[in-house]
Amino acid sequence: MNLKNWMKVVKDTRKVQGSLDKDQKKKALEVVYDKIWSIAPGYQGEFKSINNSVLVERFKLGIFLLDIMASPDWHNKIDLEKLEMSSPSRDILAQLYGSYVKGCKELNIAGNTFYLGLNAARKREIKFLNILWTQEIIKRKKDESE
Repeated sequence: MNLKNWMKVVKDTRKVQGSLDKDQKKKALEVVYDKIWSIAPGYQGEFKSINNSVLVERFKLGIFLLDIMASPDWHNKIDLEKLEMSSPSRDILAQLYGSYVKGCKELNIAGNTFYLGLNAARKREIKFLNILWTQEIIKRKKDESE
């Protein structure tokens, strides 16, 4: 099953049962990591500027990972007034898990945050990620209220 199909499965499952069971999480995580390795440019190219379409793809993987691993209402735990993706004490992981480092450990993603839209190398990229995360969280909160 490809990433897009898994994203739908995860979304539908969370609506029905709140979270995925252990086997579903394992299978979905395999898809995430396969996708990470398919888009990872390698260490030599990592700090070159990345275009917005790559950042969007990475961001979607990060959303998918949180939908798999975090609580169903993870987006309600984010304070958009404080959100700053360049800050290890105010980014998505810090707000969900207490710190960027704790979030990486909890999700077992150390070294992969660039590929999940949870970190970036350039100010322009970080600013774009702030916008993407903010828009997604606003959309999810709005969808819940309807």
